[in-house]
Parts: sequence; C-alpha cells; structure tokens
Amino acid sequence: MTIVKVGEKMKINDIILILVSILPAIIIGFYTYKIDKGKEPVTLLALLFCMGVTSSLVVLGVSKVLELIIPFFAKATESMNFLELFVKVFLEIAFVEEICKWVVIYILGYKNKEYDESYDIIVYAVFVALGFATFENLIYVLNANSVNLAFQRGLFAIPGHVAYGIFMSYYLTVAKIHYIRRDNLEFMALVKSILIPVVIHGIYDFCVFTNNTLFTVLFYIFVVILFAISFMKLRNLASSNANMKQIKRVR
Repeated sequence: MTIVKVGEKMKINDIILILVSILPAIIIGFYTYKIDKGKEPVTLLALLFCMGVTSSLVVLGVSKVLELIIPFFAKATESMNFLELFVKVFLEIAFVEEICKWVVIYILGYKNKEYDESYDIIVYAVFVALGFATFENLIYVLNANSVNLAFQRGLFAIPGHVAYGIFMSYYLTVAKIHYIRRDNLEFMALVKSILIPVVIHGIYDFCVFTNNTLFTVLFYIFVVILFAISFMKLRNLASSNANMKQIKRVR
C-alpha cells in the first residue's frame, strides 16, 4: 500500500513539473500566434517547434565535442575564473545555441515561400526558440526534480530564448528587405542576426553564472530591459506587418 502511494506521489509530481515547465511556452506561443494578422500554417509552426527541439539535441552533441577539445569547458562554472567563464558562456553556450537555432530559422523560415510578411519570421523564430527552450527546460527541471526551478526557468529562461529569437528575426527581416532591394547589405544584416542574439545571450548567462551579488542585480535590471524591449518589438512588428512583395527594389 505504501509503495503504491509513493509511486502515485512521484507520478503526480512529475506531471506537475512537466506542466509548469511547458506552460510558459504554451502561453507565449499562443500569444505570438494570436496577434499574427496573417496566420501561418499550423503544420509549419509544429515543424519549427520540433526542429527547435532537434537543435537543442545538436547543441548537446556539439558541447560534448567542445569539452573534449577545450578541457576547461567541462569544469563546473563555480570553479572557473572570469576569463574561463566568459569564454565558455559566449562560445560554448551562447554562440553554439544561437547558431544552431539560426540555421533552423534560416532554412525553414528565411527561405520559406510562406515568408511573405515581415512578422512571419518573428513567428518562425519564436516557435524554434520555444521548441529549444521547452526541451532544455524539461531536462533541467526533471533532473533537479524542483518545482521552484521550473517556475524560475519559466519566468526567465524560456522568455529569454524567445527574446533572443525576436532580436534574431528582427535582423533577418532587415536582411530580407535588403535582399529584395538588391542593395548588397543583406550579408551584414545576416551577421547581425547571429551576433546580436549571441551577445545578449552571453550577457544573460554570464550574469547568472558568476554567482555574484553585483552581477545578480545587473541580471535583473538587464532582464527587465530585455523583456520590455522584446515585447515592444513583438507588438510593433505585429501591428506594422508589411507585405514583403510590396517592397520595391532599388534601381
């Protein structure tokens, strides 16, 4: 009898952890989809979400390889000095994660025939980010078996990945406009679509991993500003949605 109760308690706990872990992604995904004037195909969004999950798996593999090549990457972050932590955060974490997501968004979103409005790429990027962040969140939360961690990551980590995606997609929109106009500025915008999210992601993680009071305060200030700007970009780009086919080429 006791064994059955323990088993039931564990199952309920796991269900709660899973629900708390995925709820922020459901809310953000629904909101992003709802404010889209020209709805994107649900099958495409499901594919983007699944490929976001896949990109998270790719990151795990790449990180293992990097830890073999650069041994200090395998150290616990608490035992790293500032330089080691800086390199790990910006190279192994921020760059690898953002480039993996970028490849998916570029191939399935930027090159997609459905990408005919400026807000479309925002939706694509958000769903890739949600797939990545949800899978990552489940791994952390289920391993730690902590509802508190689930709430913390739901409030910060998942919206954080969405914010990186919004900045990435903003510069991809700029790149697409340059591509249509044939003004030779597409490449620089594509570089920014990778570089800016990497920098933002790196600052976010560096503040978290330093485990220092000053950086903790800076983290909360940074997050408030980041999320506010991201939300405004999301709203503004949705309301000012432009038809990409109507953009005139530069003669």
